[in-house]
Amino acid sequence: MLKSVPRYAQVYWCDFSISNVLPEFDDLHPAVIIRSGQSLNGPHMVVPITSVNHEGDVYAYRLSENPNPKRPDLITWAICNHIYTVASERLRPMHDRFGNEAFPKLSERDMHEIGKLLRRALDRIIQASISPPRG
Repeated sequence: MLKSVPRYAQVYWCDFSISNVLPEFDDLHPAVIIRSGQSLNGPHMVVPITSVNHEGDVYAYRLSENPNPKRPDLITWAICNHIYTVASERLRPMHDRFGNEAFPKLSERDMHEIGKLLRRALDRIIQASISPPRG
């Protein structure tokens, strides 16, 4: 159980296996907070992170470093067309190699690139909200 509110750019383990249906994410994956719920009772928006190679996927961003402190050598990808709203109960802190809770944070550059791909994934609805309605 979390003791503090997740913050923007922090990475947590997220249990996606509760009530999921493929091709949704399954099992426990790292996920980056893209919008905090501002309280432990609020919903948090996250983007999942995976070590599965997503080279060539226009919605996947290769992170500059793996946020998992136990596996810094592993190449990881943020999958930006999989945006989830989750409760705090789905989130767990990561742990360092000594077993201490860790709250890694993605770099500003990584978050900027993730934001660009989020805009690409949501472009149709963003454009519809900017353009005046037709007829």
